Amino acid sequence: MTKDEVLGHKSRPSQVSVADGSKFIGAVFLYMFLALVITGVVAAALGAVFEKLLFTSNSETFSRAYLITLIVSLVLYIPTMIWVQISALRNSKGMVPAYVIYSITMGVFISTFTNFVPFIDIAIAFGGTCLAFGLMTIIAWFSKRNLSTLGLIGSGLLFGSLMLVLINLPLSMLFPETFTVVNWVISFVMLIAVILITVIDLRNVKEIAARGGAANNVALLCALSLYVDFIYIFIRLLALVARARR
Repeated sequence: MTKDEVLGHKSRPSQVSVADGSKFIGAVFLYMFLALVITGVVAAALGAVFEKLLFTSNSETFSRAYLITLIVSLVLYIPTMIWVQISALRNSKGMVPAYVIYSITMGVFISTFTNFVPFIDIAIAFGGTCLAFGLMTIIAWFSKRNLSTLGLIGSGLLFGSLMLVLINLPLSMLFPETFTVVNWVISFVMLIAVILITVIDLRNVKEIAARGGAANNVALLCALSLYVDFIYIFIRLLALVARARR
């Protein structure tokens, strides 16, 4: 199975089934929702464990548990992402466990910082993420224009913000007063970049569905893209909300 086939770019027969397309869209959003539930449950459970350790054990025990959790999540992050991609390209059944493990890994990672953020900030960021994702879905589904330019702009902004992060690290040592301001700019630019990329990912789902849908692994791969977009928007919004409410 080629990469083009996985992404749904292979030409389809002229007789396209609307039912198959609708089924594909339903599968994509169902897989995305299940991944978000898994991530949320894992993050909440580990957050509760961290909170208990914080109040019932010494600081050394808490720090050790926190550091181990953070390292494990970072170590597993890239391998599980690669596993998902390879499984999709090979049309392997191994993509399902890879997808689940990736969702769990992301939950572990998120738990390492949500425990230190007030619940109201998390609720505001989550609500804002749902609103932004909903608006992007409407734009992707109903816009008649070619949205590929938005993807290019989003990718450019993301690359530029990453470069700004690298530049800001040494400059912050020389000019500490600019660190906070630049961080605000970086967080905002990254948020806009991910939102624009989300529109393209949603439009891709619509276009694949218009061809009559595709294999289950393609639905999982599309769900993964949307899931990652949702999580990244949430993280960027949470960073902005937390800074604004200090």
